[in-house]
Amino acid sequence: PPLSHPVNDLTVMTPLGLVFVILLSSMMLTGMSVIFDKEQGASFRVSISPATKIKWLFGKVLGQLLFALGQVIIIILVGAIFFGVSVQGNIIELVLALSVVSLSFITMGLFITNFTKTQSTTILASLLMIVPMIFLSGIIFPYEFMPASVSFFGKLLPLTQGIELVSTVLVRGLPLVSMSLGFFYLLVLSGIFFATAAINPDYLK
Repeated sequence: PPLSHPVNDLTVMTPLGLVFVILLSSMMLTGMSVIFDKEQGASFRVSISPATKIKWLFGKVLGQLLFALGQVIIIILVGAIFFGVSVQGNIIELVLALSVVSLSFITMGLFITNFTKTQSTTILASLLMIVPMIFLSGIIFPYEFMPASVSFFGKLLPLTQGIELVSTVLVRGLPLVSMSLGFFYLLVLSGIFFATAAINPDYLK
């Protein structure tokens, strides 16, 4: 929908940049961090400590989530101070939107490491998921030029939903509740990705 208030071009582009940074850093860093821990004997350490695998996974997700939020807060502050980027919506709702977007990409990183054993294959697997998402998100090729089935699938991707969610709050200034379906969709996806790691008995091996 058209904007009800004027914003500069950088503000319009900011959600795209923020979600891209989260996508690239969260998915890859999570995957590489998990593989590093596996190589350092995470399975043995968890087996002799009071912490369970679920707690270990929650700790991994929380650490990456705080790192991702730190990144985007710095980007927003730099954009606001030096380039006139303005947040049109509620700051708390923007943080919530960025949190759920970060969570979806972090848990995708966990999901990938169900199938990879080395950092190099983890990076490759991440790219095999990232590149198609970029092409199907409507950023490079508008949905108008895609077949209906491809367009429908592209709109369901976490990257597409993430950009729409952050744009709704940051650029349009609308309440997060107006994108509640997308918000809970990303939460459900995150839960599914997390569950694949949690129920895998060989995940830490």
